[in-house]
Amino acid sequence: MLDDIADMLTLGVQGLVFGALTPDGHVDIPVCQQLMAAAGSLPVTFHRAVDMADGLQAAVEAIVRLGATRVLTSGGESTALEGAYALKDMLRWADGRVLIVPAGGINSKNLQRILDIAPCQEYHASARRAVASRAVYRNGGVHMGGALYPPEYGYKAACPEIVRELVDVVAVSDSGKLATK
Repeated sequence: MLDDIADMLTLGVQGLVFGALTPDGHVDIPVCQQLMAAAGSLPVTFHRAVDMADGLQAAVEAIVRLGATRVLTSGGESTALEGAYALKDMLRWADGRVLIVPAGGINSKNLQRILDIAPCQEYHASARRAVASRAVYRNGGVHMGGALYPPEYGYKAACPEIVRELVDVVAVSDSGKLATK
């Protein structure tokens, strides 16, 4: 991770996303301190490793102490909608010291419900749509992905229409606070 951070710094990135937990499920303070030091003055988002932590409140406090700018999280659940009430708690615990950024399964159909429960300033969505491969010949007998057999002749790509749908759900006010329609 330190090598990755060094590589990203040489590319001139404007922020980094990382996180680390101890084997017993706590924010790994020594490792994260090293990573934060390597990041220098760049804003850091602690990623969804937080959702695997043993105790979200303690994790939020540790992340605040580390000096991260954001926490990318689904509230300790598989999706942000499932974790919306935990996201609300995380907002309260963070108390403006770090941004809580909902992530995980967010789409234009559930974003408003998530924001009604946990009115965060930012959110993360992949905004992807399945795209069919242009391959004409398709060998249906070979599955490259192992036991789950993901589709071999397609991929997911960012979709401007989905981004527009998400943007239509929220509007940014002059003060920079998220306001929902």
